[in-house]
Amino acid sequence: MKSTLLYLIFILLAGQAVGQQRIITGTVTDVSDGSTLPGVSVLVKGTTRGTNTDINGLYSLPINETDKILVFSFIGKKAQEIPIGKSGVMNVSLESANVSLDEVVVVGYGSIKKSDLTGSVSSIKTEDLRKIPINSFDQGIQGKSSGVQVTQLSAQPGGALSLRIRGGNSIMAGNEPLYVIDGVLIESQVDLSWIGSPSQNGLGSLNPNDIESIEILKDASATSIYGARGANGVVLITTKKGKAGKDKVSFETYFGIQHKAGKIEVMNASQFAKLYDEAGYAADSAYIPAYPNPDSLGSGTDWQKEIYRDSPIQSYQLSISGSNEKTTYALTGGLFRQEGIIVGSDFTRYSFRLNLERKINAKLTAGTNLSFTQTRSNTVPTDTPGGFFPGVVNTALIFNPALPVKDANEIYTLTDPNADAWLDNPVAVTRDIKAIDKVNRILGNTFLEYYILKDLKFRSSFGIDYYHSLQDMYTPRYIYSGSFNDGQARFASTDIENYLTENTLNYAKTLNKKHSINALLGFTYQKNNSRTFIDIATKFPNDILGYYGIENGTNQPTIYSSFNESAVVSYLGRINYSYLNRYLFTLTGRVDGSSVFGANNRYATFPSAAFAWRVSEEDFLKSSKVISNLKLRVSYGISGNDRIMNYAFIRTIASSIYYFNNSVPASGFAPDNPGNDNLKWETTRQLDLGADLGFFNDRISLTADYYQKYTYDLLYYANLPWSTGYNSYLKNIGELRNRGIEFALNTANTVNSFKWTTSANISFNRNKIMNLNGSDLFINNDTYKLKIGNWAVIREGESMGSFYGLRSDGIWQTSEAAEAAKYGCQPGDFKYVDQNKDYKINAEDCSIIGHALPKFTWGLTNNFSYGPFSLDVFIQGSQGNQILNSNRFELESGNGLSNASIKLLDRWTVDNPSNLYPRANRNADYLSMSDRYLEDGSYVRIKTITLSYDLPKRLMDRMHMERVRVYVTGQNLFTFTNYSGFDPEVGSFGMDNTRLGYDFGSYPSVKTFIAGASINF
Repeated sequence: MKSTLLYLIFILLAGQAVGQQRIITGTVTDVSDGSTLPGVSVLVKGTTRGTNTDINGLYSLPINETDKILVFSFIGKKAQEIPIGKSGVMNVSLESANVSLDEVVVVGYGSIKKSDLTGSVSSIKTEDLRKIPINSFDQGIQGKSSGVQVTQLSAQPGGALSLRIRGGNSIMAGNEPLYVIDGVLIESQVDLSWIGSPSQNGLGSLNPNDIESIEILKDASATSIYGARGANGVVLITTKKGKAGKDKVSFETYFGIQHKAGKIEVMNASQFAKLYDEAGYAADSAYIPAYPNPDSLGSGTDWQKEIYRDSPIQSYQLSISGSNEKTTYALTGGLFRQEGIIVGSDFTRYSFRLNLERKINAKLTAGTNLSFTQTRSNTVPTDTPGGFFPGVVNTALIFNPALPVKDANEIYTLTDPNADAWLDNPVAVTRDIKAIDKVNRILGNTFLEYYILKDLKFRSSFGIDYYHSLQDMYTPRYIYSGSFNDGQARFASTDIENYLTENTLNYAKTLNKKHSINALLGFTYQKNNSRTFIDIATKFPNDILGYYGIENGTNQPTIYSSFNESAVVSYLGRINYSYLNRYLFTLTGRVDGSSVFGANNRYATFPSAAFAWRVSEEDFLKSSKVISNLKLRVSYGISGNDRIMNYAFIRTIASSIYYFNNSVPASGFAPDNPGNDNLKWETTRQLDLGADLGFFNDRISLTADYYQKYTYDLLYYANLPWSTGYNSYLKNIGELRNRGIEFALNTANTVNSFKWTTSANISFNRNKIMNLNGSDLFINNDTYKLKIGNWAVIREGESMGSFYGLRSDGIWQTSEAAEAAKYGCQPGDFKYVDQNKDYKINAEDCSIIGHALPKFTWGLTNNFSYGPFSLDVFIQGSQGNQILNSNRFELESGNGLSNASIKLLDRWTVDNPSNLYPRANRNADYLSMSDRYLEDGSYVRIKTITLSYDLPKRLMDRMHMERVRVYVTGQNLFTFTNYSGFDPEVGSFGMDNTRLGYDFGSYPSVKTFIAGASINF
């Protein structure tokens, strides 16, 4: 009975609700020609109820009496909000929006409408940076722009990245782009480590949440305005300003958990013990087993498990902003903390920013953009090739699993006594070696703008970048690397002061609605002072005070200090001219004088020219319903690279010690650098041919570019005869070319209540050494003393990152014993191709065996939204590059002196004639560079997936909030690759452009899951 009564009440209420509805119908047309528009979204404002116009532009939509406004929207048209009247018919005409073409793009020393661009410039959407767990903005632009390759050099919290714009241009000068933050030019972005850990990312001091826009200047027309520092491209960063309207308060936060993305499987204790004894017996038939009962050892110590952990990541940002007719302001404060997946590593940043602008009168405006950040990094020595002790990532792979972390007396196992390398106990390193990097940074500028005339503006600004770093480290006496000298403490202090003053005149005028002129003249002066002091002390009585007691070290063998000063003076100019808004011309020039070059080449001029034709504005195409935008571009220009050490052109002396008659050493000075008065910039000449296309009111847009960059006067050290007193000197010796094509595609796939947009980009770059004066440059390092081969070679006709070594030919088999003996080998040993058939395997059999540069890189983003829900999926990848997995030198050596890959369970034996893995042999010769250690580095990665939800507006009104968005994000969720290391995203040895694609125990990447919220009041 009750259910029947409830059913009747429901029917009555439903009938009443239906009775309150009515139908609105109408037609939507294009205001320009009256044609009907199919697919227009018609929504009741504040709800998800709506419909789309049909093929004839007609719509029909039921509404309630409480509905007040209909929203009409369509790609390429201005959205309209129209109140619902009493009439049941609402006809609407939509105007063209040309939103993308009217966007203002920041360029060097100014801004310009996107439609008026003549150069190649990429703009990055910054709203996505706030929903992904990153500690610096450059992590967030990976895969988002064509022609731009971002590589994580170390995944350690705060670790450095490498960014290449259209390939690397130099052998030894810098290859990183110039960064311009609110008008302040920033060049050196890597915080060099003096405490044995990977370099930190200098851009980590910039809070990504503070960024309003990112523009990447790629061709010479866009970069030549920065002259001697523009050859590697320019990244322009503009931070957030207040916006007109009421004051706005916002709070953004997220919290998440990080997991190690993968694991390299190695042997357990019993497996290793069998390998150890088998290798010993193979080398000596009288060998006495060290592990007579290996099965009793069980699994032993999993050193990877001991040093890795799941770790939290969190971010908090509070901002207040606003603007009125006189004042614009934005005030932000932020806290970011990331604990590393390796015990003992973390990164914390405190940031504060004030952007303030005041209109003093109708002609004069003053303002400032000022930030203060403090970062603190606890680091662990990970990927540190060239040191005496491998980093903890590599050590955890090869440390003897039969050894315990601590003995029965709770004392750390000191080292692996049988290893063929000096190894620290990795657990002791991560927990007890203290290495801290603290940075305080002030970055900002103040400016005045004055309108001399209505169309003539003068701007004067003064910028500062003050950087102060303190690095402290202490290695206790009970850790192997500290036991040699009774503990070691290090202290390093670095101060960098960078001052910049700029004065520009800008003239903008439109004549007769046909001619548009925008001209710029400027003078700039930049000075850089830096000082570094390093103290290393040993012989400590105890470990109680750590690095705080550095003065207690009775032996202080190393005190180092350096002072550097440099300056650049510049004169610049640019003119943009447009005729009929169709024919666009840009002429740019800059003269730079730099103190880092010789007296004969201190000044240089960097010109460029560009032309663009907006074909879609011509009468024969203007009325097209298919092509909404077509612009053809061509540019050519010259830019430079001055990123070399100071004083390289000067003849210098350095301190030296000499022993007279084997007596007491005498201190003095000796010639150190021969100098070079003809030293000059590396110069890059670049041609760019581009096209910007839009179809169906820019529902589909495509940008395509072909470029060729030719770099002259490459800087490198040339050999000198020892009779000169020197072995080399720096000079301009070679030429290098990059050329490629790049595409960026944006589509609006569905435009109704369910929206789906796609952004995709792909880049192809070919790098080639064109001239090296006929010589080869062989690249080595001290990680392993290779017996045969080199890590890389720089050779005419080849690309940078060319690996040089032997060709492997499997494993010698029993049937080949006689042939193997001719090479001094036995069945089960590595087999190499004898290129010259002389029955010797040596340097003459080496050749180029692989390349580290990818054939192409790409990124794909899909954004889906329906009502308050949105889903963003970003995938990126790299194809065709090779990686030197140098971890495998020891993991697959078979010598048994250190732990091995689990794959060596399939090692060669008489009964298991493997052709992949060698026999166990204590005397195995594994230190020959060969293609067996090169792997395909191609990968496809589902980089981020974000699901977000906007809370209902009615709820927000009740809570006196403007908007609340909650979201969950997964990062580095899946990686599809054939690479056997932790991560195929491998960069270079530090920032060295000669050793690319090099993996030696790099800090593993992380898989991250976060939940966050954005709250606006």
